[in-house]
Amino acid sequence: MIDKIMGESPDGDIFASRYQVQQKLGKKAGRQTLLARDLQTHELVIIKLLSFTSDFEWDDLKLFEREAETLKSLSHPAIPRYLDYFEVNTSRIKGFALVQTYIPAQTLEQYLQSGRTFTEAEVKQIAKAILEILIYLHGLHPPVIHRDIKPTNILLGERSGNSVGQVYLVDFGSVQTVLPLCYSHSGRNLRLYATRAIWRTHRCSIRPLWFRCNFNLLGDCYSSSRFTPKGFSHSV
Repeated sequence: MIDKIMGESPDGDIFASRYQVQQKLGKKAGRQTLLARDLQTHELVIIKLLSFTSDFEWDDLKLFEREAETLKSLSHPAIPRYLDYFEVNTSRIKGFALVQTYIPAQTLEQYLQSGRTFTEAEVKQIAKAILEILIYLHGLHPPVIHRDIKPTNILLGERSGNSVGQVYLVDFGSVQTVLPLCYSHSGRNLRLYATRAIWRTHRCSIRPLWFRCNFNLLGDCYSSSRFTPKGFSHSV
């Protein structure tokens, strides 16, 4: 499997000597996301690869390094944990790899595509969980802006009783930090506005398209965090 994805690796290469690729999870220009097994710990991990391809731009490396540095500084049970960052030099790929913990859960997008609907109570649970993560990120110094909150970047664990499942926020590839003076709303206000945006728009059964649109709205509120969304009353 390694040879098929990574090519022949020289002796001593950190990728070939430590990680055994199990599955390719995603691919886009110059990037791959792999599920692999750490041969030292025997745990499954996620490896994100940035390759020096013909369409490579230095801004890509800048964002990739920023993602690695940000993950390294975070410590939250609902965010993947940083494990390693290193250069990759094989016959097929030259670039860098970011290793993080594997979370055994499906994305919200996968659930929506499978036809799953969400009750109002479940939407509130998901919204509250995401907003608690955002409050943690915004409470850092400097605050961390995710900038890409959408169903494909939200993981949901298995349902348990009345719980919708553990909620996780992943993919910090668009992350940005902001100076305190640029951050004009408190975490409490952000939670209030974004929660109104979701809670007041839906009742009972949540259709996939509506749910997707409102998490994009949550992402917009989170990314800008400098304005009050229009159209929402002051009472939930």
